[in-house]
Amino acid sequence: MPSGNPTVVFLDHCTYDCFFQLAGKLRRAGIRTVRVTSDPARSAVWQSAPVFDRHLTVSKSSHSTFGDLLSSEEVVDLQFTEHMHWLVSQYSDRLRPPVGRRIERRLEILDKFETARLLLTNGIPVPPVIEAGETTPEAALAELGAPLVLKAKIGTGGEQMRISGDVGEMRSLMQSSGLGPNDFFYEQFIEGSDVIYGAAITDDGGVVQDLAGEIGRSWRAGFGPAGLTWADQDPELLATGRKAASVLKTAGLVSMNFKKDFDGRLWLHDINIRSSGFHGAYCAAGLDLSEGYLYALGLRKSLPTSVAPEVGKKVPIFPQCVRPYVEERKYGKAALEFARGALPSAKEFGLGTMISQAVRVGTDIYRPKADGIG
Repeated sequence: MPSGNPTVVFLDHCTYDCFFQLAGKLRRAGIRTVRVTSDPARSAVWQSAPVFDRHLTVSKSSHSTFGDLLSSEEVVDLQFTEHMHWLVSQYSDRLRPPVGRRIERRLEILDKFETARLLLTNGIPVPPVIEAGETTPEAALAELGAPLVLKAKIGTGGEQMRISGDVGEMRSLMQSSGLGPNDFFYEQFIEGSDVIYGAAITDDGGVVQDLAGEIGRSWRAGFGPAGLTWADQDPELLATGRKAASVLKTAGLVSMNFKKDFDGRLWLHDINIRSSGFHGAYCAAGLDLSEGYLYALGLRKSLPTSVAPEVGKKVPIFPQCVRPYVEERKYGKAALEFARGALPSAKEFGLGTMISQAVRVGTDIYRPKADGIG
């Protein structure tokens, strides 16, 4: 029989910092947290221990224990990376109907090509797309222009994605991926600045909390992964994000990546129906999206204490902002950057989350790996 405590299960293939931050918030709210990962490293267990109530390792050849877990826990939501869709899709029928329907909807949205077409049908500005199995790289270049974006339909963190005008390079990516042409699509490349929309939304597409902002690649502009963000609450971006949310209709957290072209037009080019790296960062700007998340799932009775962030306040995406220094092997600077964010992280998400983040950064140093971006 399931335990009586509401449980959120996090599924990843590597350490996703944003999952650990959300889990820290949920535990403070009395929600049970479980981590399921395909990462077999011992360090994955060490990272889980301070934050999660339960840890489970699975693989594509051994995963029946996940079904057992779903039967033994009172699961109210799954937060999963795109890499784990194979596992979620096999066991989503084990979930209670309201939760199962929500997860099935998220699985549908993972297909970036079909979601782009859905958004376009509903008047959301997205770059033009063509399914790779229906054309050739040469024809796609002729129709969409060069360079263009080649993307796997289901992917994350820039994996199996290429911006290119080289036909040979695009064919090589598809051939080496282990996927077929029908698993890819071409997207028109939009030149411009990166802007973001994030929200906690309900099953009917309503918005509980949201933000519109910009991202910086690190404390040094243009260097490394996104490590800095700030809200501007741009009215057009908020309106477009809310319209897209009304189409998605799945309770939980969502992040949307837009390009703003040189004429000021917005183009929605990526959606994540899960916690993302910048969600936790906005706690430092007065917006705690975990409150909206709990409210949207029916696990919080009162409305969130804040529905929008402080405009203009630049906040680090921690510990992501440490990674550029680790990747450059500038470990002294990495240590200083980590120290800078460790105390605020412990205060906001709990000491356990901060300890897990320290283990994660140490693991990056001894086992270099370009994932876990979240």
